[in-house]
Amino acid sequence: MDRKERGPATDGAAPGIRNSRLRFRLLGSLQVHRGEYKIPVTAAKQRSVIAALLLRANRPVSIDELAQSAWSDDVPRRMVSALRVYVMRLRQLLGEPPLIGTTSTGYVLRIPDQDLDVGRFESLAAQGLAASASGELDVAETSFDQALAEWRGPALADVESEFLHRVNVPQLHDRRLDIEAARNDVVLRKGGHRGLIAPLRQLTEQYPFHEQIWAQLMLALYRSGRRTEAMNAYGAVRDLLADRLGIDPGQEVESLYSAILSRDPALDFTAEARNASPVATPSQVAPVVPDFVGRAAEADVIGELLGTRDTDTAMPVVTLYGPPGVGKTSLAAFVARQLRARFPDGQLFADLRGYSAQAPRPMTCVLAGFLRALGVPPGQVPAEQDEQAAVYRALLDGTRVLVVLDNADSAERVRPLLPGGPGCAVIVTSRHELRSLIVTNDARLVPLEVLSPDAALDLLARLLGQDVVAEQLDAVHRLAELCGHLPLALRVAAADLVGRGAPDVDAYVRKFGSGNLLDSPAAEGDEVTARGAFDPSYAELPEHARKGLSLPRTHGFTLHEAIGTLMARSGAHRPDQARRHGRACS
Repeated sequence: MDRKERGPATDGAAPGIRNSRLRFRLLGSLQVHRGEYKIPVTAAKQRSVIAALLLRANRPVSIDELAQSAWSDDVPRRMVSALRVYVMRLRQLLGEPPLIGTTSTGYVLRIPDQDLDVGRFESLAAQGLAASASGELDVAETSFDQALAEWRGPALADVESEFLHRVNVPQLHDRRLDIEAARNDVVLRKGGHRGLIAPLRQLTEQYPFHEQIWAQLMLALYRSGRRTEAMNAYGAVRDLLADRLGIDPGQEVESLYSAILSRDPALDFTAEARNASPVATPSQVAPVVPDFVGRAAEADVIGELLGTRDTDTAMPVVTLYGPPGVGKTSLAAFVARQLRARFPDGQLFADLRGYSAQAPRPMTCVLAGFLRALGVPPGQVPAEQDEQAAVYRALLDGTRVLVVLDNADSAERVRPLLPGGPGCAVIVTSRHELRSLIVTNDARLVPLEVLSPDAALDLLARLLGQDVVAEQLDAVHRLAELCGHLPLALRVAAADLVGRGAPDVDAYVRKFGSGNLLDSPAAEGDEVTARGAFDPSYAELPEHARKGLSLPRTHGFTLHEAIGTLMARSGAHRPDQARRHGRACS
């Protein structure tokens, strides 16, 4: 046996070899190296098991998944015992038993991403996508080339696992093709169309149904002065799709063909096109409501926390927390608009729906939306969350972007969306303090309480008109108290009043208990209504409190019932107002 292929326990290698890092390769044949020495994994089942663990590196793999990887549908009766033996032998072979850990449901193989070629490929691909989106074409091409160089042939070429080749290998090859297409796009933008023609022809033969590659070939031919061949390429893909799949080409190919027919000048490569930077500057935070009042002090505090810390060495995170209806989202939007100059590379916003009756938004959907906003073409957005997060953080590296994460119900929902380095900042809104963010990300807490009586009066004056407040001052004060000085309740009540013609605040207050807030025009069709804030709050109340409200679930909620529940959630912040409100609505 070649000395370089002996295992670490018997190879008699020089001192230090045993302690060098293990490196693994899957993008081709399965290989395990310690330094320059190759560690052979000869048993077929062991190869399948370690390949399955590596494909899910640093994530638990269940016994069932490992069994499918090793035996597909022909799983033996004593498969758990057999898997234990395979894992034991792998630990002995690798010489590092802790490398493969045991979990409650299976096993996990823990290694740095850079010690696995799949991890290096994804990291370099993320760098390339980020550089492409920001217009750094030379950097992007280099990163893509380095990523594709990790491939030595078909993935898991010598691993005999029907399950892995059916489920995992196609995903890897699709990802490789996506990165090849992204590299081709960069080369086209740099003016390298002539040199791309031959590689693109080869790719269309290998992947005849990949329309993006056909479009790239058409454009490369057209820019090289071969318009007829570009039109012939269109005819070839059109006939192929019609004959084999019974469909027409998609919009990308059809639009390009129309542009070629009309000799659209936009297709020509020019110096301006080469130097153009498609840097995206997202601005996703909603406009601030015109009658935003009473939050100047809190806005100053958040601004100081985001600005006084050294954002060149640390990323500030502020958690704005308070009861439903208190105006957290509006305040976050107000602060974001105030700080636009401090974060010139843009603002990202996502409603995580942590307290909504709807299901929380999947992290993959949130990250995909962020990537598209940052300039990543939809076809180049990775499908897996870890890959999306890598591209996201690479795009934000070295930028100054403010990220607003609204309605977060846990720190675990926030962490995947945090930028990776300094320069950026994050505002999180929540009904809870999310204290674990303090531990892991040095987050600063800013509590938000109900409006002061003066601010509540100011808000009603803006909504109802100064004349109405001046003429009915006592009734307006009473309305503000009945609403518990909650901004959401004040807005819904004011909108209900405005919808009744000339506002008679005194009469409205006297009939307060019989009005149906959620059936009013102010609430209809509006996602930010009392019901939207009410339902999750009601569910969180103790049983005796829910019974005490005696809610008419089939006929909607009256104004005092909805506000009563909102105040039940905000009572910890302003107990005096909660008690007053309870007496007024009794």
